[in-house]
Amino acid sequence: MNTPVACTATAESGLPSALVLARSYLAHHPGHRFTIAVLDGEDGGRRGSDGVTVIGPDLIGPSRDEFLGLATAHPLPQLVDAVKPWLMRGQLRNASRVTWFSPTSFVTAPIGEQRGTVVAPHLLRPLTGEAAESAEARLIGTGVLNPGYLSTDDESLLDAWVEAVAAFRAVRFDRDALSDQDWFDQALSLVPHEVSTDPGLVLTAWNAFERPGVEPKVVDLLGFEPRAPWVLSSLLLDRPAALLSERPDLVPLVREYADLLIAAGHLDEEEVLPTWLDELPDGTPLTPLLRGTYRAAVLASTDPRRAKRPAAPPHAFTGAEFRDWLNGPGELGGTTRFTRAVWDSRPDLQAVFGRPVHPGFAHWCRESAPAEGVLPAWAVPVPDDPPSAPQDRLGVNLLGHLTAVLGVGELGRVLNSALSRSGLDVAPVVEEAMVVNRTDVDRPEESAPVYPVSVLCVNADLVRAVSEQHPQVVHERYRIGVWSWELEEFPEAMREFDCVDEVWTISEYCRAAIAPHTDKPVRVFPIPIRERPAVEFRAGGPVRFLFAMDFNSLVERKNPFGAVEAFRRAFPDREDVELVVKVINGERHVAGLERLRSAAAGDPRVTLLERYLTAEELHDLYAGSDCYVSLHRAEGFGFTVAEAMAMGLPVITTDYSGTAEFVDRENCWLVPAEPVPVGPGSPPYPADALWADPDLDVAAAAMREVADDPARAAERGLAAREHLRRTRGEDAAAEWVRDRVEQAHRTWRERRAPAQAQAAPEAKPQLVVPLLRKVAVRALGRYDSARHRDR
Repeated sequence: MNTPVACTATAESGLPSALVLARSYLAHHPGHRFTIAVLDGEDGGRRGSDGVTVIGPDLIGPSRDEFLGLATAHPLPQLVDAVKPWLMRGQLRNASRVTWFSPTSFVTAPIGEQRGTVVAPHLLRPLTGEAAESAEARLIGTGVLNPGYLSTDDESLLDAWVEAVAAFRAVRFDRDALSDQDWFDQALSLVPHEVSTDPGLVLTAWNAFERPGVEPKVVDLLGFEPRAPWVLSSLLLDRPAALLSERPDLVPLVREYADLLIAAGHLDEEEVLPTWLDELPDGTPLTPLLRGTYRAAVLASTDPRRAKRPAAPPHAFTGAEFRDWLNGPGELGGTTRFTRAVWDSRPDLQAVFGRPVHPGFAHWCRESAPAEGVLPAWAVPVPDDPPSAPQDRLGVNLLGHLTAVLGVGELGRVLNSALSRSGLDVAPVVEEAMVVNRTDVDRPEESAPVYPVSVLCVNADLVRAVSEQHPQVVHERYRIGVWSWELEEFPEAMREFDCVDEVWTISEYCRAAIAPHTDKPVRVFPIPIRERPAVEFRAGGPVRFLFAMDFNSLVERKNPFGAVEAFRRAFPDREDVELVVKVINGERHVAGLERLRSAAAGDPRVTLLERYLTAEELHDLYAGSDCYVSLHRAEGFGFTVAEAMAMGLPVITTDYSGTAEFVDRENCWLVPAEPVPVGPGSPPYPADALWADPDLDVAAAAMREVADDPARAAERGLAAREHLRRTRGEDAAAEWVRDRVEQAHRTWRERRAPAQAQAAPEAKPQLVVPLLRKVAVRALGRYDSARHRDR
């Protein structure tokens, strides 16, 4: 159809205003059509005898679930702006052009023929003087174009707008009026359009002060109340620039509009009933807090930077499904999504309780939140069952990031294998809430953590949080923390020694950093390196050097730049070599990734592989390489180096930190390094701490040696593999962990054994008093420490 169409959207309570708009438009544009979308109306459409079509939400454009998702995310004033591009796009498909009017508009004269995309400015000239400080100026802010009027035949503009609405980029949720102003200005500036300078298109409550005597074609009286027609807008009562008492030219128009609204059935504010769009099916108010929680979850489910995206949330109008989702565990664990949202929105609660898993916050949620109207009855958390005491059985509860693609995840899996190989019963407990890397490694079969010994294989700075979120794992257990650190000084923020009974670490280098800060045992777990099939020597083709890293482990420490520079120094003009740098999570560290791309740019022999690989793809990558190069500045252990050695790849690595303890010095190329300050910009490592700077010339010489005789290098790689098999066997590790767990179990039993009942001699009753005083002082000290820590 070639007939132009105009449209608007409103709640049912605003239908009288929309009908006045539609009839006024058609009165001056005979033969045109006008569509009103009633957002909380009934599905379907009906056409009036006067040419006005009223449609329900099902005919606006989005699918039913898409619309209800928009209605969950957007309060009603913003929902009008959110559906605007959907409605316009749907109407344009059956028309030559479509024009949008704010539902508070009124057409008083023919607009005239328009072509392309036409918009109207808020103002005809810059604000100056008193007008710049007026209520009108505050209402429009820095807005340039009036989003209450748009006439277009450009469907591509509307397509882009729809996409922006779905991504929550088109509407500001902190503005009830002109909520799509920022998007409107930006989007229109990037497409061909005409800005009409006709002062009659559009005269508004906020620009009337600059247009005295203008004969308007379209009027937008946002905030106008017909039963108080002496005020131009209830939104402009604080220092207004235009007063009706000073604008007699506007009074007849305003009076006419007021009469039309009342005749159409206008409802005063106190007469407007709540709409179903503002509540869940059970009547629970759909508050800004719930809408914000929903929006955040939608964005998380579509975030391309996330290695593992959560499922999209159900919309609010699913009822029980939405409530169950709100009552489900949040990403950070320990609380429900609903109570976590309350916590995040309340600095006062954060100041009092310190952590969302604090028992005091749970008590507040149960006792105070319902009375304050913060939590409905169905969202009040049920008190947790107290953790049960362990069973006196030899076995281990192993908590860790057991499914995560990262070093501490691999360490947990190695421990799980060693514990199982030792013959001990193991109850794996998977922790995924605090992991940003992908968690798609095969999940172990979990069981209840009933054993008296618990091994917590998480970084030291997380051990307190995971203990609070998994109380069954730590309650009355003997707790072993598996910790590591990459530098020579263990920082104070990591010294959570009161959370554990002993520490296992992964190298003597780490033990030397950790042990000086505690009197608890710190022992080195002899990490076994699982056997892998040896790579086969590849005769012919370029000699490929490989390095792999995770940007979440700090690119400055992993130092891929050193590998690239050493490669170029080694081979300034050879074409029979190549370097592959395999990285993950670069999108989370854009500056570092761009630096690495810049370092590799211009050399076709250097390839950056920027994605996660499957286990099979990763094996093929190693198997297709001739040498592994790690010119790191510090490593707690160095899993990738160990994995390369286990496959028989020749290895060139920095002779410093954890890797120096397991490499074969006879058959690996060790690169000397000088201690240097970390320097600024490498958190969490202090700027004045030390790590090592490898000698790139020595590394380059080692690369040349490999490239000049790859067959001989392959022989050395296989010899290093045999060294690793002899020194890092799985049986030795299994024996070590069994000995340590048996000792921990004995210690747990000794602590648990009741004290021998001895009657206190009557002559020395005073001995009991110092003992009780000592216990009380210790308890008060712990209380004070916890109280200060919670602040």
